[in-house]
Formats: sequence, C-alpha cells, structure tokens
Amino acid sequence: MAFGRVFTAGIGTTPTVVSATVPAAKTHTVHGLSIANTAATAVAATVTVTDGTTTATVIKGVNIPPNDALGVMGMEVKHNLLTGDSISVSSDTAASLDVTYSYLEQ
Repeated sequence: MAFGRVFTAGIGTTPTVVSATVPAAKTHTVHGLSIANTAATAVAATVTVTDGTTTATVIKGVNIPPNDALGVMGMEVKHNLLTGDSISVSSDTAASLDVTYSYLEQ
C-alpha cells in the first residue's frame, strides 16, 4: 500500500484527467478531491469518472465562488478506481480551477 497525490493547475473548459494512472491489478481509493477556484468570478465545475467505456457525472455545473474551494470526494464520499478508470474535471471558464487529488494505492 502507498499513498499518492496529483496536483493539476489551470484547468479550463476542456475536461482534464486529474487522477493518477491505476496500475494493473491495483486499485486506488480516493481520499480527497478538492477543487479551488482561482478566478476573480464564480465558476461552474464538473467532475466525471470513466472506466474507459462509460462516463458518469459526479457533479455537474456546481458553482464555486471566487477564491473558494469545493471538496468533492473524501471523508464521507469514497470512490474506488480500478485499472483503466480516471477522473476528469472541467470548468465553464478558461484556466480557472486547481485540483488536488489524493489516494491510497492497494
């Protein structure tokens, strides 16, 4: 078992993969996914998870006030990623979101 984290800055309108690659025969338990709005105005954030075939929406168009943050996954809301799964984040505003993703690999 090992803990890991990924930092992704400047996410805009194109969905951007923010999760780490899950190696074969491993899983990632998401311990935290935080989204910070770095813009001077409110932005709408969307988070999706995919298994390579099907994409599901976790949150869609959730408003984040300027210079504020949103915890999407963490203490009460755990997600398990398997090989080939990924999490993506997008905004309705260019280069407006920073994301911190932390996980436990097993």
